Amino acid sequence: MKQFIKKTVFFFAAAMLLIAPVAAIAQDVTNDSPQTEYSAGFETFAALVAIIPLVTEIFKKLIPNASSLGKQVFSWIIGAVIAAFGWVFNLGFLADLTWYIALLYGAGASLAANGVFDTGLISWLVGLVSNKNK
Repeated sequence: MKQFIKKTVFFFAAAMLLIAPVAAIAQDVTNDSPQTEYSAGFETFAALVAIIPLVTEIFKKLIPNASSLGKQVFSWIIGAVIAAFGWVFNLGFLADLTWYIALLYGAGASLAANGVFDTGLISWLVGLVSNKNK
């Protein structure tokens, strides 16, 4: 049995030594590394809603001793902060909005991310406010 294991290990080691140069030669080297599109999270309201739980979970990992109320309040506030960031840098659907409409979208995104409201209801409510001001 020992002899069989030694032969098997030798066989796989020899195969790897023979395959490694072929794999190195067959490599396609280009400078077209994939770029991360952070602005894609601001393209739609639904994408903004999807960002909030991600940021909240990162916060939970960084501060594990935070109270549940603190985590919930952070989750509510982070939507407005992310929307303000998107508005300042003219990202996605927030680019042509006024600042307070962007903050309303951020607060609504927080509520939708926490399951309090539906994204369609939030968009409709913000639409009511923004249509009165035009």
